[in-house]
Amino acid sequence: MERLAFPAQKTRYPRHLAAQGGAVASISLGCISLIGVTLAVWGTWSPVGPIATSALGILLGAWGAFSQFRRVAVVGLVIGCFAFAVSGFLGAVEVYVQVNGEDPFAPVLDGSLDD
Repeated sequence: MERLAFPAQKTRYPRHLAAQGGAVASISLGCISLIGVTLAVWGTWSPVGPIATSALGILLGAWGAFSQFRRVAVVGLVIGCFAFAVSGFLGAVEVYVQVNGEDPFAPVLDGSLDD
């Protein structure tokens, strides 16, 4: 049996390699949810889609913050939080319209404010 002159070194694997994918996915989902928010503001799309994609982007950004792509993850978190706030507001307005039957931001044109 032959002995090695030097001890065998342990294999070194990169740490938090999967979290890098979370950081990239966070910024990607943030951009997708911004597109959805833009469509929701125009009234052509429901804000449920941007809420789901931005929430998933926020979760993946929090996971990606532990990787080497920390700045990418933080940008994804900021975009995701902004999209979540705007789409959440639009969703709340949509629920209000469905429950009460009137838009809270519609102008009042009945002349009751002229008194």
